[in-house]
Amino acid sequence: MNKYDPDRVLTVNVPFDIKRERIADLLTSALEGGSTYWCDYLEVDEWPQGAKYAAEAIASGWTAFSVRHDDEVTRVGSQVPVALKRLATEFPEQFELFLMEQDDAETGDIFFQLLCFGEIVYG
Repeated sequence: MNKYDPDRVLTVNVPFDIKRERIADLLTSALEGGSTYWCDYLEVDEWPQGAKYAAEAIASGWTAFSVRHDDEVTRVGSQVPVALKRLATEFPEQFELFLMEQDDAETGDIFFQLLCFGEIVYG
């Protein structure tokens, strides 16, 4: 028989519907300030119809892009959902700020590094 433990923590996976506009906002925070200390250049492969900015194109979830950092170029596929999941599981405080629309350049940088490298490389 299992004993009741009031301190036991349960993990519940709950799906979230996140609008592409919010993802674009998060990427804008990274590209306009949070990641500029390491990202020297970004080039989007294909621009979805209606996208004016790189953040909007990347937030579409299907376009690949390249980033230059430390004189090196990294190709990035469409990994937006994977990066969001990693943000939620590895940086839950930042994910909560994102959900509450209280995210900032730091949140954007963490998300962008997770998107580009799958981990935090800088900072």
